[in-house]
Amino acid sequence: MEKVVKKLSESDIESLMSDWFVRDGDTFTFIPEHKKMLDWEDKRTTDDYSSYLISKDTTVVDLVRRAHFLARNVVSAMTKTKVSIKLSKKSGSFTNGISITIATDYFSLEYLEPLEKADIFLGLVVHELCHINYTNFTYLNSLPSEFKNNKIIGAIFNILEDERIERHVGTEFPGFVRFLERTKRFYFDNYFEELRKKYEEELKRIEGDDAPKKEEKVETVLGSMINLILKIIRYPKDLEISSFDVFGEYLVDIKNILTPYPSNTEDTYAAACSIYEVIKELVPEVSELKEKKLSEIGLEELVTLLKPISSDEYEPIKCDKITALDEGDITGSFKVDGRTTTIIETDDKGTYLESLHRVRKLIPAVSKILIYSDKDYKLATKSTRNGYLDQNKLVDAYQGVDNVYQQFSEVKSKQVAVCILIDESGSMGSYGSRVARDCAVLLNEAIQKVPSIQLFIYGHTADEISIGITNIHVYKDLRTKNRFSLGRVSYRTENRDGDAILKAAKLVREQTNRKCLMFILSDGAPSANDYRGVEAIKDTANKVKSVERMNFDVIQIAINNSYDPSLMFKNYVKLVDMNRLPNDLGKLVKKTINKNR
Repeated sequence: MEKVVKKLSESDIESLMSDWFVRDGDTFTFIPEHKKMLDWEDKRTTDDYSSYLISKDTTVVDLVRRAHFLARNVVSAMTKTKVSIKLSKKSGSFTNGISITIATDYFSLEYLEPLEKADIFLGLVVHELCHINYTNFTYLNSLPSEFKNNKIIGAIFNILEDERIERHVGTEFPGFVRFLERTKRFYFDNYFEELRKKYEEELKRIEGDDAPKKEEKVETVLGSMINLILKIIRYPKDLEISSFDVFGEYLVDIKNILTPYPSNTEDTYAAACSIYEVIKELVPEVSELKEKKLSEIGLEELVTLLKPISSDEYEPIKCDKITALDEGDITGSFKVDGRTTTIIETDDKGTYLESLHRVRKLIPAVSKILIYSDKDYKLATKSTRNGYLDQNKLVDAYQGVDNVYQQFSEVKSKQVAVCILIDESGSMGSYGSRVARDCAVLLNEAIQKVPSIQLFIYGHTADEISIGITNIHVYKDLRTKNRFSLGRVSYRTENRDGDAILKAAKLVREQTNRKCLMFILSDGAPSANDYRGVEAIKDTANKVKSVERMNFDVIQIAINNSYDPSLMFKNYVKLVDMNRLPNDLGKLVKKTINKNR
């Protein structure tokens, strides 16, 4: 029998239209008063919280890398459980309780600023970690099959559970709430705008000649009711009074069910079942149908309608339904080799030319050092008894002296290679990475004036995509010659210096057997997962020695050095003033290359 709906008073409707849970801001998140931030937020110059962690000029590829790295920091902060982060090309983000899969489709949206995208990404990570922390997956797996078959209960449960778990963030991790705000604003604003357009189209259809059949109205009523529940509980922005005229009495019952709000997964499921009992009476025929048929009535369109929020928002999705991004999708062309990956970088002409402008005046001085070192010369042996007559000894020759000749021999310098290895760790920071990029551009331009020198330029970072893996960024070698790729040099994540130095040397040896001069541009602070402090310094020093046995001379150019360079390197220059670099570097280059004569 159809439920008789009582008309609510204006005060009742006003009460229903207010935020049921008294949350903060225009995205309706929850932070207890004593957990709110200090006044530093009022002084912010941007709404993007990632601006404190990521440069606004970051490229899309580097943005995803950096966001992925920051996401691992969020994991470390929110849970002691080992959680892997996978990336999805699709729009759905979800978790199976062990790993989380995060959507990346919005990174291609041009109307979003880069830092907005990073905020959204981190908000999704926070949300899925909340499921791992606060959703009882054991309980859900033990539920009878009716729950899995009844997608309406599943839709309601996910709405309620999402709100419940996010309330924990405000209490336990209030700093991460701001990422949730950005995520909710992006998804819900877009979703309800699309929904409004669909409803307008549906209204025109209903009022037209092709009016829907009765069973189609069941879909529309259920869809409208669930979307209103979604809006009230998750994002009660721009509520329309007409919805409360239609559904007001049901909403009174629902509000009573949710007061107080469920405190665990079990109570949330019970509340979802109770709400289902309320809304299934909206259409008389529904209450008379068997449960199995109920799960089939109009639900395919309903789930499709609701899906834009997120794939797991309404229906559990197995991991094998999502194809996670290969690492190549976010790093470009790369090759995995044991504990290292090699990544071929693309050009960034604008940034390269900015560096070139800053160091252009120093190029001739550095180039002169290298030209001298690579120059062939003749050696003259004087006062010999045969050879070429020494014009300075003509008088002696006239007097019959026999040692008035000189002999010449040509000394050719041994052809050399130069390898530049750039520390791209987070500790380098914006300033350090800029200095390193400038220095690399300086060496690159100077060496190009000495075509006989083979040039190899690599960068390195670690734990960027996978813990324990060192990434070697290939800027230039005999196989890759992108003219302006050094514009991509940046600070990224960690640095496992020993592995990087050894891997770079091996890459060089794959392409040449020449004596090689290796410049290490770094701050001298090896630091990565399970690779820090004294042990990391020792490992770096040992691998430098191993590389030197491979016919390399290693010179560190220390930028804002954190450690005594002599702990790891025999040869080093402390870069205090870029203008002094040619002179300081020249002394070391002459000393090392002259060994090759």
